[in-house]
Amino acid sequence: MPDEKLMDSVIERKFSRMQSAIRLGRLIRERKVIKANTPLSLMTIVDLSEEARGDYKDTEKFILEELNCLKMETQSDEDKYVVYNC
Repeated sequence: MPDEKLMDSVIERKFSRMQSAIRLGRLIRERKVIKANTPLSLMTIVDLSEEARGDYKDTEKFILEELNCLKMETQSDEDKYVVYNC
Protein backbone atom coordinates (compact mmCIF):
# COMPACT_ATOMS: atom_id res chain seq x y z
CA MET A 1 0.00 0.00 0.00
CA PRO A 2 1.52 3.40 -0.98
CA ASP A 3 2.51 5.83 1.72
CA GLU A 4 -0.24 8.48 1.85
CA LYS A 5 2.07 11.14 3.26
CA LEU A 6 4.49 10.64 0.38
CA MET A 7 1.63 10.80 -2.14
CA ASP A 8 0.33 13.98 -0.51
CA SER A 9 3.74 15.64 -0.72
CA VAL A 10 4.06 14.73 -4.41
CA ILE A 11 0.60 16.12 -5.15
CA GLU A 12 1.39 19.29 -3.18
CA ARG A 13 4.68 19.72 -5.08
CA LYS A 14 2.96 19.33 -8.46
CA PHE A 15 0.14 21.68 -7.47
CA SER A 16 2.61 24.28 -6.23
CA ARG A 17 4.57 24.17 -9.49
CA MET A 18 1.35 24.39 -11.48
CA GLN A 19 0.30 27.47 -9.49
CA SER A 20 3.71 29.08 -10.08
CA ALA A 21 3.50 28.46 -13.82
CA ILE A 22 0.02 29.98 -13.96
CA ARG A 23 0.99 32.96 -11.83
CA LEU A 24 4.08 33.69 -13.95
CA GLY A 25 2.14 33.14 -17.17
CA ARG A 26 -0.45 35.69 -16.09
CA LEU A 27 2.29 38.13 -15.12
CA ILE A 28 3.95 37.80 -18.52
CA ARG A 29 0.61 38.33 -20.29
CA GLU A 30 0.03 41.43 -18.18
CA ARG A 31 3.50 42.86 -18.88
CA LYS A 32 3.23 42.14 -22.62
CA VAL A 33 -0.37 43.48 -22.66
CA ILE A 34 -1.86 40.27 -24.02
CA LYS A 35 -5.46 39.85 -22.88
CA ALA A 36 -6.40 36.56 -21.24
CA ASN A 37 -9.10 35.93 -23.84
CA THR A 38 -6.48 35.97 -26.62
CA PRO A 39 -5.30 32.37 -27.03
CA LEU A 40 -1.57 31.73 -27.30
CA SER A 41 -0.42 29.09 -29.76
CA LEU A 42 2.52 27.93 -27.62
CA MET A 43 3.98 28.48 -24.19
CA THR A 44 7.40 27.25 -23.14
CA ILE A 45 8.32 26.52 -19.53
CA VAL A 46 12.05 26.47 -18.87
CA ASP A 47 13.34 24.56 -15.85
CA LEU A 48 16.63 22.75 -15.32
CA SER A 49 15.00 20.12 -13.11
CA GLU A 50 13.77 17.03 -14.92
CA GLU A 51 11.40 16.39 -12.01
CA ALA A 52 9.91 19.89 -12.38
CA ARG A 53 9.47 19.47 -16.13
CA GLY A 54 7.63 16.21 -15.44
CA ASP A 55 5.41 17.95 -12.90
CA TYR A 56 4.53 20.64 -15.45
CA LYS A 57 3.70 17.95 -18.01
CA ASP A 58 1.50 16.15 -15.47
CA THR A 59 -0.51 19.35 -14.90
CA GLU A 60 -0.36 20.56 -18.50
CA LYS A 61 -4.12 20.36 -19.04
CA PHE A 62 -4.79 22.76 -16.15
CA ILE A 63 -1.98 25.17 -17.09
CA LEU A 64 -3.15 25.39 -20.70
CA GLU A 65 -6.74 25.96 -19.64
CA GLU A 66 -5.90 28.67 -17.09
CA LEU A 67 -3.58 30.55 -19.44
CA ASN A 68 -5.64 30.03 -22.61
CA CYS A 69 -2.82 28.35 -24.53
CA LEU A 70 -3.14 25.75 -27.24
CA LYS A 71 0.16 23.93 -26.67
CA MET A 72 2.83 23.75 -23.96
CA GLU A 73 6.40 22.54 -24.08
CA THR A 74 9.07 22.23 -21.42
CA GLN A 75 12.75 22.92 -21.98
CA SER A 76 15.94 22.75 -19.93
CA ASP A 77 18.09 25.05 -22.08
CA GLU A 78 17.91 28.38 -20.23
CA ASP A 79 20.40 30.06 -22.56
CA LYS A 80 18.01 29.64 -25.47
CA TYR A 81 15.20 31.55 -23.70
CA VAL A 82 16.63 33.66 -20.89
CA VAL A 83 18.38 37.00 -21.37
CA TYR A 84 20.66 38.15 -18.56
CA ASN A 85 21.29 41.89 -18.04
CA CYS A 86 23.62 43.61 -15.63
